[in-house]
Amino acid sequence: MLKACLLVVLIGCTVGSHVRKMVSEVTVLDANLLENTPLRVPGLKKEHKGLVEHLVLMNCSGSIDEVTFWQFPKLNKLTIWRSRIEHISSFLPITELVVVGSYLPNLDFSLQEKLHKLRVLLLMGNKKLQVEPLILKNFKHLQALFISEANFTDDCVTKNWFNGMEDLQELALSDNGIHCMTADAFSNLQNLRKLDLTYNHLSNIYETAFKRLTKLEQLGFFENDLEEFDFKSLASQMGHLELLGVSWKVLKSSGISAENLLKVLPNLKLLSFGHTDMPSDFKAGEFCQILKQNGVSCAIDSVFGISTILGYQ
Repeated sequence: MLKACLLVVLIGCTVGSHVRKMVSEVTVLDANLLENTPLRVPGLKKEHKGLVEHLVLMNCSGSIDEVTFWQFPKLNKLTIWRSRIEHISSFLPITELVVVGSYLPNLDFSLQEKLHKLRVLLLMGNKKLQVEPLILKNFKHLQALFISEANFTDDCVTKNWFNGMEDLQELALSDNGIHCMTADAFSNLQNLRKLDLTYNHLSNIYETAFKRLTKLEQLGFFENDLEEFDFKSLASQMGHLELLGVSWKVLKSSGISAENLLKVLPNLKLLSFGHTDMPSDFKAGEFCQILKQNGVSCAIDSVFGISTILGYQ
């Protein structure tokens, strides 16, 4: 079958642009997106356009309207990489949107209503992007939400951001200049499995902040302004938390021993310190040795801080 084939074609799209076609995925480079004009993909046959499910725009610029993608009826995922999208003027029936290192219209109600079918939204390293957090709750079907290096109009997380988002399983708010969060900020997200609060400016995390997250498997909050943290407050995560991202400074100041951390989190498999190098403190070595003897690894970060992993710092 045609879908089972791997067909790669490198051809001209516009001046200085190319297309890489892999049957259901098409990558377009350096295209100029014009209003009321379908996206030009020379060399892609009409019958193949009906198979495209994932479109990748790289180094492209212009506007997106109801005509731009009309020739891709099965399109459900759009990735925008290092591009400049000035305007999105019509509803996009996609379920996944990934935007990395690009310029995008502000995430406000006007943009949200054009993307209301989304199940996955990743906005990473778009440093000029402004986000109105109270519109996040309008994404009723989201299962994964990752936003990094954006400008939030409010820097204190509250439960009102996520009202009605019961389907959400992954939430990453890394490196957004967040200064605070209320004690019940995540109480509506009882299906959450991953929570990333790394690289922000949190100086306090309430003891009850994660109490309602009864399915949480990954939790990261290193590289904040925390001086201490009561790890006993993670007792509600005893049966399911497997990965914890926390700075060595906070661990050390809390006074908790490796043995007691394992009592609080018996399912722990990985402790991530979040630095480019492991802590040089001898006590950190002792701490990790005890964890290792109990099947738990210590590591620098490879899970949290998505924009850092991708090189957008």
